Amino acid sequence: MGLFGRKPKLPAAARPALTAGERVLAWAAAGNGASNDAPPTDDVPAGPSAVAGPPPADDVPAADGASVTAGPSAATGPPPADDVPAADGASSVDGGSAVAGPSAVAGPSVVGGASAVGGASAGTGSGGGGVLVATNLGLWLPGRAERLGWHDILKAVWSERELTVTVAETIDERDGYLVVADGPVETYLLLDPGDLPHQVRARVTRSVAYTQQHPVPDGSGRIAARRVAGADGLTWTVRYEPGTPVDADGVRAETDQLVAAARAATAPADL
Repeated sequence: MGLFGRKPKLPAAARPALTAGERVLAWAAAGNGASNDAPPTDDVPAGPSAVAGPPPADDVPAADGASVTAGPSAATGPPPADDVPAADGASSVDGGSAVAGPSAVAGPSVVGGASAVGGASAGTGSGGGGVLVATNLGLWLPGRAERLGWHDILKAVWSERELTVTVAETIDERDGYLVVADGPVETYLLLDPGDLPHQVRARVTRSVAYTQQHPVPDGSGRIAARRVAGADGLTWTVRYEPGTPVDADGVRAETDQLVAAARAATAPADL
């Protein structure tokens, strides 16, 4: 891109409190259409990237989400920290799966189209204001004092106009994994999204190392392994479908076995 075609940098007043090693990848203003891509990553400290468009050439696509519409499982084993590209798609990605198409991005599961977001009540309205900033470590949203890790995003949906994000809410901590559910939905109007949707899609997708839906007594649940940007190892989660008796002894015992089997299957082979 030529000198006069370069996007402006993120205004200092809108810059979040980045940590050491955090780099801005893209940003977009909510509600007023003023969004932009960040300059080359070596110029601006930033966090994990976002959703739209194809990932950088040197990125390696990662397995799909872990909770939605996607196939039964995703990539195995913990890949490089944060340079593995996410799955393509043009509509959505959710909690543990991947982002697809222009309409959505999501965490461990993949939801198609802008209508894919569901399960939680609406949060921030699309009229809002403020700035959304994607970095190598996560996503900064207006009104939030802390950054969301890419592994914390359960669903992300891009409708070509609005970005809707559903955050994973931990409801129980068990031995070796977390039980999560859909948190409040937050929607942001982005009239000039720039590269933000692509970065969200790519980063959420690449955070998913494994995803598989399994039946359990009187219901089902999706087991997902998420990569945490800037940290080693995987975080394992289970998201039960509505109506599943989460606290039933049989459900818990079956889930424990399923998670143990998934961990064993994805563990690196001894060299």
